Amino acid sequence: MNNDDLYQKGMEVRRTLHGEASFKKSNTVTYGDPLMTNFIKVATTSVFGALWARPGLDLKTRALVVMVSDACTGQEAELHIHMIFALKQGWTEEEITEVLLQLMGYVGAPKIREAMLIAVKVFAEYKASLKSAKKAKKATKKAVKKAVAKSTAAVAPEAVDGVAARPAAKAVKKAVKKAVKKAVTKNATKTATKTATKKAAK
Repeated sequence: MNNDDLYQKGMEVRRTLHGEASFKKSNTVTYGDPLMTNFIKVATTSVFGALWARPGLDLKTRALVVMVSDACTGQEAELHIHMIFALKQGWTEEEITEVLLQLMGYVGAPKIREAMLIAVKVFAEYKASLKSAKKAKKATKKAVKKAVAKSTAAVAPEAVDGVAARPAAKAVKKAVKKAVKKAVTKNATKTATKTATKKAAK
């Protein structure tokens, strides 16, 4: 596998670990500067493409391994990122907490204390993001329902030139659903990017 293949594979892994919205935000906010763009290109190829994508362990296990490594070596910024990866891959707060407590007997209480403090922040952020996503989904569903009702009302299921208009109404309904979902998703991404930019500026 050449570097181009590894890079593409690494991009797939990063997208899976982050989630689409977080992946785009990471590329535009964290790695938007040319210097950081060079960094993430190399990391995508040599770390995510060459290591994370290897066979033998699934992403869920690898996320936990990396999180443990961060906690043991005191890499707090990385621990924050990788703990979110671990949560998104299916590890629970209880499991992550127990892993950190287990490490305390081997790497010392001070390091794990810092890791636990980070866990408190990450758990809160993750819960908030899930709540926000649920709220956005509900808003999207409501907007789609409203738009569909409005559009289908304009295309009555009556005969037009001898042909029933129901197929037309169905086509309009489908098109409206697609358009509204696209608009809401785009708006949510913009909002997330603005929020991240404000945080980065602080």
